[in-house]
Amino acid sequence: MSTTEPPAQLPDALPDDDHDALTAALSSIWLRRVVAFADYVGEGRQLTSKGNLRLADAQALATLLETGETLDRDFGGFTQKVRRAVELELVDLTHELALASGAVEVLRKRLVRSATLDSLLERPAEAWLELLTALLFDVGPVQHHWRDDRYGFGWHAEAADQALASLMTGLHAAGDRTELAAFVEGVWAELGETVDLSVLPPEEVREDRKGFVRDLLGGIQRLLEFGAVELDEDGHATVDEALAPLDDPTVAPRALRVRGSVALTPLGAWAMEQVEAGSPDALLTADPEELLAVAVHMPIEEGIQQIRDWVAAGEGGAGRLVDALLGMKAEHDLVRVTGALALSALDARHPDAVVAVERLGQHAGLRPFADVWRLKAGLYTLPPEGESPERLVQLLYAALLMEPFETLAPLISAVCAPLSVDEAVERIWRLRMSETERVLEGLAGSLTLPAEAKAARKALFKHRSLGLAQPE
Repeated sequence: MSTTEPPAQLPDALPDDDHDALTAALSSIWLRRVVAFADYVGEGRQLTSKGNLRLADAQALATLLETGETLDRDFGGFTQKVRRAVELELVDLTHELALASGAVEVLRKRLVRSATLDSLLERPAEAWLELLTALLFDVGPVQHHWRDDRYGFGWHAEAADQALASLMTGLHAAGDRTELAAFVEGVWAELGETVDLSVLPPEEVREDRKGFVRDLLGGIQRLLEFGAVELDEDGHATVDEALAPLDDPTVAPRALRVRGSVALTPLGAWAMEQVEAGSPDALLTADPEELLAVAVHMPIEEGIQQIRDWVAAGEGGAGRLVDALLGMKAEHDLVRVTGALALSALDARHPDAVVAVERLGQHAGLRPFADVWRLKAGLYTLPPEGESPERLVQLLYAALLMEPFETLAPLISAVCAPLSVDEAVERIWRLRMSETERVLEGLAGSLTLPAEAKAARKALFKHRSLGLAQPE
């Protein structure tokens, strides 16, 4: 399919009188960008050790995808050189959407065009839907915007993305428009119930709220670009004002008055119908591959419960689930996240689950996750001298992905045994592995004993200071 022509085929379920609007929606810039991206990648483009695009490729793609991004970024008179591909937000978002939707895949550290993309593009509405669900439930528009957040300014990103997904489903359930001001105020109030903002100075809370509102409206702008929602005139004015670049970054922008309303387009309504068709009841009879593909995009607890319900609903569920994991042909990190979710749902008290999980030992990427599962169940014994440093990093990475925060500290101690957590951290911080930095970050943020958390933070600092962190 051409990267400049709109898709020719429309969803059969949509009424004929909506075809003009749907043709425009299906020609969404994001569908065309992802197809152009996949065509550029072709038979293979080398990635950095962290799985990012090389800067030269990102620069070429900025032109090809017409993102308007350059290697010189202007900040109100200040110019900053772009040194990493992830700093080109629209190019990087195209990359992430292409990966999450399956348009491209990673093979031997090279990004390649998916062999299944052509067949999917024969059903362009489904291709568009894959991108939309990847944006809402996997990448997250606000989380992606703050993907390189080193200072915690985007602390609200996950909550904002969850609110945007809820907005889409809520608009479909209501069948009517929603006032932007009511949406923004409602989400901010919910955030205040989960985060204690009273400990912050009032001025800081006001600034946080401004940033949160801008990010929510930025997410709506992405949905608008997809053709999933539409805004009235006041809504367009609100979004334009919120996202307008600052001429002088040292001058605070004027207060934004949120006004206008948002509604689903016919295509957006169709998309939400398809999402609801993947509801929990419908998934009980799904194939294990389909179950995992949907569950991994759910909130963690919901995804775990969905897998548990599916396993309980049929014969040999644990074995079929493991077969699906062993047969996954996806990006390495996605396989591990999916495996962590599935193993968190399996009950070690069931013999068929124990037998099934043992088979994961044949999968190099999932073996550490299976061993952590077996360790929790009392079915795996650590070597008397402890694991090797490399193996310890793999097991800690698996534990951080699998275990809820409330019970994580005891599991970390068990994985490190017979070493103390402090000794284990000292043993691993010098390792140049892709997981090392993420493990140290996870330990620094999750260990409950102050001394252990401090040791992890110091180790993370040393790891980065000596240039051991994998380059972008």
